[in-house]
Amino acid sequence: MSLIAQLHNLSPHRILDIKNLVDKANVEITFWGSPVVSVAGFESAYIDDIATRILVLSQLRFNVADSNPLSPGERIAGLEIVKKLKEFYIISDREIKNSNFFSKLLKWIGSFFNITPYGGVRFELETRAENNFLTYSHARFLQEFKGDFDEEGCHPDADGAPDRRSMVIAKESSIRNLLLPVG
Repeated sequence: MSLIAQLHNLSPHRILDIKNLVDKANVEITFWGSPVVSVAGFESAYIDDIATRILVLSQLRFNVADSNPLSPGERIAGLEIVKKLKEFYIISDREIKNSNFFSKLLKWIGSFFNITPYGGVRFELETRAENNFLTYSHARFLQEFKGDFDEEGCHPDADGAPDRRSMVIAKESSIRNLLLPVG
């Protein structure tokens, strides 16, 4: 079974299982200059395909934030998946830089014909997916973190004021603090 097929088989409610799978993964560069992610027991998959799947999963859970919210543990797992994939992109960039001329040329040709603005999937992963795991509805945020926003719209656990859709981006450190034992 391919790695991407396995990710498609896991529902958005199984973020911890997805994190465990990604934790076992590593990135390699093909002869053609494409970064692929591999996990023992699965066929490799292109890193952009995996990043796209994580984007879709983060968006699915984000859209149902009030009816089926992410737990703090799932939010942190999602953020760690995004960080791991960002690390894979950095590693693959370094490997491409140190690869043979032919692989570099093929990578350059592929990049040249990629007309996606702002870096495509990688850019989306680094911005939108991370925010999806950090974002709460206004009501859910106040339920999780207690307190209220001051007259300037600030809260110590928020990264800025709520936006016009009443969504709040929490600080990662504040979400991690929710996982600490109370005592």
